[in-house]
Amino acid sequence: STVFEADKASEDVDALFFDADGDGDMDLYVVSGGNEFPLNDVRLQDRLYINDGTGNFVRDKKAIPSVYHSGGVVVPFDHDRDGDVDLFVGSYVTPGRYPEMPQSTLLENNNGQFTDQSNNWFSENSSIGMINDAVFTDLNNDGTPELVLSGEWMPITILGLENGKWADQTSSYGLDKNIGWWHSVSAMDVNGDGYQDLIAGNLGLNSIFKASAKEPTTLYYKDFDNNKSIDPILCTYVEGESYPILNRDRLLNHMVFLKKRFTRYAPYARAKIEDIFTEAELKDAGYLEANNFEHTVFINNGKGGFETQSLPFETQWSVLNTAISWDLDGDGTTEVIVGGNYYGTDAEFSRYDASIGTALKWNGTHFDVIPAKDTGLMLDGNLRHLKPITIDGEQKLLVIRNNEQFSLFGNNKAN
Repeated sequence: STVFEADKASEDVDALFFDADGDGDMDLYVVSGGNEFPLNDVRLQDRLYINDGTGNFVRDKKAIPSVYHSGGVVVPFDHDRDGDVDLFVGSYVTPGRYPEMPQSTLLENNNGQFTDQSNNWFSENSSIGMINDAVFTDLNNDGTPELVLSGEWMPITILGLENGKWADQTSSYGLDKNIGWWHSVSAMDVNGDGYQDLIAGNLGLNSIFKASAKEPTTLYYKDFDNNKSIDPILCTYVEGESYPILNRDRLLNHMVFLKKRFTRYAPYARAKIEDIFTEAELKDAGYLEANNFEHTVFINNGKGGFETQSLPFETQWSVLNTAISWDLDGDGTTEVIVGGNYYGTDAEFSRYDASIGTALKWNGTHFDVIPAKDTGLMLDGNLRHLKPITIDGEQKLLVIRNNEQFSLFGNNKAN
């Protein structure tokens, strides 16, 4: 379509069909993102395409505010309970300033015109993390949904309404200590007790990066070489000691002033972060750490907290980007399907491509894996989303991959 072709320079990272203007047809909101554009670049502007009622779309440039954030996700909700659809747009990165926390946005819908209410609807500020996924779900069955967020260098985060504003309630739910590189979060009633549980996708365990409370993966960041850009220094543990992950050539080419400190390879190979930078240089550096890279199910205990379980080992081979509840075998009860992979890694590290998707069945206390030979599912590739859809009355699973054609799977109907 010509209207979409005109915006091909932007990087589309998420999209939502919803009725923006209340005329009964589905309009389209597209989130722009990526790290290839400079801060405040016009190509980071999100887009709203209005449906004319016949399936033709026209971009409405006046309906949404000019906000040049690198986005990660958009989800609908009705904050003011006026019957129309408001939007939460989670921002993922601050271009060129990783890992500075970007500002996310709450958009109020007024007859198809959206205004930024972030300053009024967030209880503190809108820099709530590097958000890549979000879901509204009622965790405590009080009739009001909570906003659950995933992102890097943060816990699975829960925001709840307090006096009409979204406030951080993560610690009250007991999730604040579980810091990961979370890639996704989904809400579903896993154990059938009437409370929404959470399935959270993380980095997984098949990686050079390891994380635990005792030996976290850490990140130091500041403008170490005074060139007005942020220098992130990632460290991970090897045999009980934490070392910068970058090799000497890459780090020293990036920060030339270090070449005088490390004229040979051997001293650098033994150097910890405190050996590379002086105490004064590290004193005002930002610091982040992650202590868990496992894909996790958080079982809602119905008492304002969660019980934490790691997902089965077979799911941990790669990044997990999506999880859905779906009746895989057509027997009237749902299974959980998870999948992922991620190809956009730094050239020095291997891409995450070991997942072919996994089907899970809750057995009353934990998940069992349904073997791939029994499901027929092959969810390999750079998988981003799984979406259940109905075609001619038949239940199908839409498999969406990055820069690839989508595919469809049907369920195995029970005899």
